[in-house]
Amino acid sequence: MAFNLADLFERVADAVGEREAIVSAGVRQTYRDLDRRAAGLAAAMGAAGLGPGHSVALALGNRVECVEVVLAAFKAGAVPVNLNRQFVLEELRAVLDDARPSLVVADPERAELVGLAAGPSCQVWSPGAAHEARATGPAQPRRERSGDDEYIIYTSGTSGRPRGVVWRHEDLFFAALGGGNLGGAPIGSPAEIVAHVAPHPGRTLIASPLTHGTAQWAALAALLGGNTLLLSGTPGFDAEVVLDLAAGERASHLVLVGDAYAIPLLEALDAHPGRWDLDGLVVVASGGAPLSSDGAARLLEHLPGALVSDGYGSSESGGQGRRVLVPGSVGGSLPAFQMSSDTRVVDEEWRELTPGSDQVGQIVRVGRVPLRYTADRPGDRAAFATRAGERWVLTDDLGRVEADGTVTLLGRRARVINTGGEKVHPAEVEAVLRTHPGVRDVVVVGVADLRFGEAVAAVVEAVRGESPARLERDALRAHCRPMLAPFKLPRSVVVVDRLDRLASGKIDVAAARARAEEAGAARGDEPAAGPDAAPAAPASPSE
Repeated sequence: MAFNLADLFERVADAVGEREAIVSAGVRQTYRDLDRRAAGLAAAMGAAGLGPGHSVALALGNRVECVEVVLAAFKAGAVPVNLNRQFVLEELRAVLDDARPSLVVADPERAELVGLAAGPSCQVWSPGAAHEARATGPAQPRRERSGDDEYIIYTSGTSGRPRGVVWRHEDLFFAALGGGNLGGAPIGSPAEIVAHVAPHPGRTLIASPLTHGTAQWAALAALLGGNTLLLSGTPGFDAEVVLDLAAGERASHLVLVGDAYAIPLLEALDAHPGRWDLDGLVVVASGGAPLSSDGAARLLEHLPGALVSDGYGSSESGGQGRRVLVPGSVGGSLPAFQMSSDTRVVDEEWRELTPGSDQVGQIVRVGRVPLRYTADRPGDRAAFATRAGERWVLTDDLGRVEADGTVTLLGRRARVINTGGEKVHPAEVEAVLRTHPGVRDVVVVGVADLRFGEAVAAVVEAVRGESPARLERDALRAHCRPMLAPFKLPRSVVVVDRLDRLASGKIDVAAARARAEEAGAARGDEPAAGPDAAPAAPASPSE
């Protein structure tokens, strides 16, 4: 009994062959069409010498061919590898040197750059070349496949370099793709997936790039449920194009990645009231990056017939938790998630925290987790462990288990600021700062301080047209003071037009820290006590 993603898709395609699978840039493709085209492309891969043990890299926008290549790789036994379309030459080389693909399929405008990064031993196909190969490739019988076939997703590189996370098909299916029954008990055998195909298919619009984990997993889960994918067909993200597609195709589900995508969509909705009829939307699903409470509340205001489903997880852990928000339910500065049964919050001795204890621990997942990273680096090995016969992945995220069993997220362990012995979780300060009407987005970092070790600094992206005076340090501290302890208040504030972001759309924390440090140096700040330094006793950075 193999839970192989190619097998599972083929079962769904056989069951609902005439149902619409993908709509993109004027192309309407049924499940039968998609299965046939992916099979032809898999045959072409086989004719080119690709199969089990080989990897196929994708540098494609949100277009039909991206889905075809992923499914074709599954069918051929090859491993699809995601390449961020915004990577420059050296970033591409870093991933390709690690992944060592035999084939890269790239958009025409990226093919030359990707080919240069991949080197002469790697084949590079454009979507057009893939079409030709598929057309001439001989038909192949469906092969015997395994749930042990591998899938690799490269992280966005928040650690400074992208890392490939290696999953088994079977583990990914249950940990990240809904287990064949989204929102219900996972299926017990591959054949059962057909029984859970949606009788009335939803229409899922993927707003974020398909080469990101959140989008790719949402797309695969939608197809395994017999739903229809809506793709922009454009190279990048354009809020108005996405909203045009959502309205024109009566999207029921919209998938995005946190505030990085929600904010531009909200700004477009604010700028063009009444332009889009979005009554068909019932769910806005976010994952892969934080969605602020303000962002969620504004989405609900614009889309009164929808709910917001905010997911928690990572490339290394799959989907671990969710909070479902409806009008009137968005509250609190920090999100609290209902976690999966195989997610735990543990202390330094790996003991589970008691609900309501107010302790902070690391979030882990046990059971169906990835096998490893692609590269065997000593610093990366610690993420995966086996205890008492169970496989564990340590997320490096911190959380607190509330009395009701939900888990409040407190951000990355590596980002905790130690200021005069007091621990400050940046996520908590950021959430409060985002409630200021002039703050479009913000990142909080620790900067060096001779007296306290670190001081809290905020780099703020201002709302367009906002008065600079309202975002001065003292004004923001006054805004935060009723909600935060004195030692958590930002000691310095840098206001920028735009926060630096990684290619994934997530905030570049390292760049923000550099900006905060440079701003302090430019002002000639002393790293020790300043005009609002703490008193000599107690020695903590309070007012």
